[in-house]
Amino acid sequence: MLDSKLLREKAGTTRLRPVLLVAVILCVTVSIVVFLRATPLKGSSPPRTYEPFPDSQEFNDARQLLGDSLYEDALKKFQGIVQRNPGTTLAAESQIQVAQIHGGLGNHSLMFQEYQDIITRYPGSRFEIGARSSIIDITTRDFPDYLQKSDELATSFGGPSVTEALKARESETVRAKIRMLHPEFRAGLAGVYGGVASRLYGLQRYDESIQLSLLCRENFPKSTIATSFLERIQSAILNRAGKRNAPDYPEDTTPPKIRPIAPRDNQIVGDATPKIEILLDDGDIAQGQVILQTLEFRLNDRDLTNDMDVRIEINPSAQFGPQHVFERIHITYRPESPLPPGQYAVFVKAEDYGARTSIKSWSFTVR
Repeated sequence: MLDSKLLREKAGTTRLRPVLLVAVILCVTVSIVVFLRATPLKGSSPPRTYEPFPDSQEFNDARQLLGDSLYEDALKKFQGIVQRNPGTTLAAESQIQVAQIHGGLGNHSLMFQEYQDIITRYPGSRFEIGARSSIIDITTRDFPDYLQKSDELATSFGGPSVTEALKARESETVRAKIRMLHPEFRAGLAGVYGGVASRLYGLQRYDESIQLSLLCRENFPKSTIATSFLERIQSAILNRAGKRNAPDYPEDTTPPKIRPIAPRDNQIVGDATPKIEILLDDGDIAQGQVILQTLEFRLNDRDLTNDMDVRIEINPSAQFGPQHVFERIHITYRPESPLPPGQYAVFVKAEDYGARTSIKSWSFTVR
């Protein structure tokens, strides 16, 4: 299974302890109803592009305080970041932490004020989607109602409904809708689908949780919460088999396997739009597994990770050993326009959650 410390680092988000969140989940008050009526969802705002999340020592320090259960200190530090960096990705991420801390401390009205402020300050962003999704999650206990609201949220921003995604995970219609999303909406909707997968897991509807988590892992490989998709799949399979944890197992010292499928090394192809295909795997369910967030996949130094198609086949059993490969990741890319004649180099670098790395490179020629 995944190392817990590494999980926290890779996920990029520190959550409050479940004990502190119980009050939030159970609290559905008149003030919440008024709040929801004040923030109707009438269709999404036009997408806006925000800068990537910066490397901020101050933010990391605040997260460390949060991890040490120093909630008041963390709250003040996050609030300071918001005040000094208005309108930025750093401020938005910090304000999300502020809302979560208020909720964990039982300050429900302040929590909803923060979410409302995020919706107002960052329209058409992943932060707006995240705030709306959090409101739905916290205020809706009945699952059919929760699913309907999540469906409405997903479709209002151009994505497939969660219900549609559950029924037809591998359909081209679902994949095409996700591919066509603006990057900002795509980043936000990953959390919507992932949130429903988490709720299904809590209801012990493991098969549905696995399918929706697989959809997230395949279609949102660079999501900041991508680690949770894989962990949920592993946990659901183990729980379904009556195994709470993986048994003691020798340390995983094997890096991911990279297998070029097509074109073969030194192959001469007549097709000017050749399909480039690779296969990745990294052992059984107890092993590290591939981090798709950090995958490097290039053609003549051109990054292909934003245009690649990912299909994942999992071993649905909770068995262990080298003969039980847990996850096979099929990755393909086909150029949209013809490649000029000449030689092309493919480069792949894959890392797993145990910090083991594999590199593979080969070349082919377009005639």
